[in-house]
Amino acid sequence: MFESKNSLQLSDYAQLQLSQEEMRRFGYKVIDTIIEHSVVLKDKPVVNMVGRQQMEALLREPAPQKGAKWEDVFEQAIWDIFSHIMHMNHPRLFGWVPGPSNFVSVMADLLTTGFNITTGAWMLSSGPTQIEIIVIDWLKEIIGFPEKAGGIMVGGGSIANLSGLTVARKIKLNDKIENAVLYFSNQAHWSNERAAYILGFATDQIRKIPVGADYCMDVEYLRQQIETDKAAGLHPFCIIANAGTTNTGAIDSLMEIYAICEQEDMWLHVDGAYGAAASLSKEAKEMLNGIQYAHSLTVDPHKWFFQPYEVGCLLVKEDRWLAETFDMTADYMRNLEESMNDVNFYGKGLQLTRCDRALKLWMSIKIFGLENFSSAIDRGIKLAKYVQNLWEERDGWQVMSDARLGIVTFRYAPASLDEKMIEELNEAIALAVADDKFALTPTTRLNGKLVMRMCTINPRTSEEDILETVTRIQMIAKEVYNTLMVRQVVAEDTTAAMVNIEYKYMQKQNN
Repeated sequence: MFESKNSLQLSDYAQLQLSQEEMRRFGYKVIDTIIEHSVVLKDKPVVNMVGRQQMEALLREPAPQKGAKWEDVFEQAIWDIFSHIMHMNHPRLFGWVPGPSNFVSVMADLLTTGFNITTGAWMLSSGPTQIEIIVIDWLKEIIGFPEKAGGIMVGGGSIANLSGLTVARKIKLNDKIENAVLYFSNQAHWSNERAAYILGFATDQIRKIPVGADYCMDVEYLRQQIETDKAAGLHPFCIIANAGTTNTGAIDSLMEIYAICEQEDMWLHVDGAYGAAASLSKEAKEMLNGIQYAHSLTVDPHKWFFQPYEVGCLLVKEDRWLAETFDMTADYMRNLEESMNDVNFYGKGLQLTRCDRALKLWMSIKIFGLENFSSAIDRGIKLAKYVQNLWEERDGWQVMSDARLGIVTFRYAPASLDEKMIEELNEAIALAVADDKFALTPTTRLNGKLVMRMCTINPRTSEEDILETVTRIQMIAKEVYNTLMVRQVVAEDTTAAMVNIEYKYMQKQNN
């Protein structure tokens, strides 16, 4: 028996929607909140993290059987969730490689989500798919890739590196990886090593090449290692070169490495997740010479193209390589494949269902123009040089790697301290800076030494932000240093007292 018509009627909530008026009020509230957040962001702490136990107490609840007012849930999200984050677009967040984002792209993301776009197949979204094709062509032109090159937008650099190495394995090895060896420097992003393991390469098939004083791959050592591996009957097949390391912004000698790849018939993958965007820079473009010859290239628009998370991109020298690597079919996809002239991105990468990642980059380039992107990139490079000058002017501070691609590293190293105490001091300074919440300058290691690091690519970071951050770090450093010295004196006095007591005890025993 069929159910009556009335029994099939659903309320708005049962249809999982709000009334038109509620949608409008909710939408305006969201937009107003985002704008207000953007306006006052500089006045907020960079980070407000709490422990897992506190978050459990704040948010843990059974899945509700009955719905609640959107106003109440929205307020909970703002106060209990979004108030406990690290603001990756904060002008004083200098850690890692920040994601500065921009309002135009945020609105583009809102549109793509609102229209529920999936860009796996042309038939599903011909407009957004065409925009992705155009954005990839723009990136190819910016980098200097040939017309026959292709690409695909992905979630980020990790997926782009995995996808690029997957293409290399297919095209260069036909998936036969036995005896194949790949090479990258000890400064390469860890996602490259993880990608190799995911694809079945064993530890003894990976060569981590040392770097020189400039933290770029030692090309002569690379040549010698390749010769050694060939003599051992192994098959050198891929070099992963850096175009802007996370640690120092170092760019490997791309032309020299390309020449080796040509000579040895090897694949060149360039990890330019961060630095490839400097192809737009008047200051740094020449440093990237050779990037245009890569067989595959990782670019992360959510870094130096100033896009909100997440959007990465893989470019390859020949577009056909993507389909040769990833394309598969199934009976239920027949209708999606009716026209051979259409572009179906599901056949070019790992995902079938995929969100629209290209519209935000397209929209922000259309509205702001590449000239302004170029100016923002150049300014980030100059700000890092400004940071370097500020530290070089201050007693007791050492610049550990010169400003490159918007990154500079430094440490506090008073002459009175040995290396062990310098490390302890800088670790304590970085923690104190984080606790202060005015800025964030996390640590890394260079040649085994702990250093602090600033990445200055946010176009909304002012010189005043830089100067106040440096001044504040210096003040915190002096306080930490004084505390450390007092603790050391107390420890020495305690040790001396213990030695004195032990000496008197021994004298008493001997008498």
